[in-house]
Amino acid sequence: MNLTNLQKDALIELLNVGLGHAANVLSKMINSTIHLRVPSIYLLSKDQSDNLISQSNQDNLSSVQLDFNGDYSGMVGMLFPTESANALVNQLIDQDSQTDEIDEMKIGALTELGNIILNAVMGSISNVIKSELSFSIPKYTKFNLKSLINQTIHSNVSALFAEAQFDIQSIQINGNLILIFELQSFDKLLKQINSLYGV
Repeated sequence: MNLTNLQKDALIELLNVGLGHAANVLSKMINSTIHLRVPSIYLLSKDQSDNLISQSNQDNLSSVQLDFNGDYSGMVGMLFPTESANALVNQLIDQDSQTDEIDEMKIGALTELGNIILNAVMGSISNVIKSELSFSIPKYTKFNLKSLINQTIHSNVSALFAEAQFDIQSIQINGNLILIFELQSFDKLLKQINSLYGV
């Protein structure tokens, strides 16, 4: 399955609306302007997966994930190289850390950050397509990207992979959003988007 350009544009718009809400909340929390945006998105395929794995530090990623159920079922996650996660949290908690280790305090801050962003993103999607979703408690994990992607592309799911850019106090930090839907849920989502946006 491939996404059309109009479907990509519609999905990017939905994600950016959610990220805009999250940025406003976070900006007030730390009293500093934060800009969040998704410039591109694609449906994960075998070829794209191989390219993504080859370009990333696949053994050193930090993630905050939420499971969701309701009209749609799946998982949504924020993915960061650990050094980027560390830099992001240092900006949020105003700490100049001398180590790249993610300690318990940083895990708590990163989990709360992910919770705000992921709920805003999924809230944006559910509001526009008028669906009801319930969420699990957010969880922090470190993982191997190759294992996650290989499991995803060989399972009965569809995975959307989106670049995400964070601008905080003139520092740009890159991460990724991944949305994994059960196949029936993703087909339903695309039909809703096609109908709403006249795709």
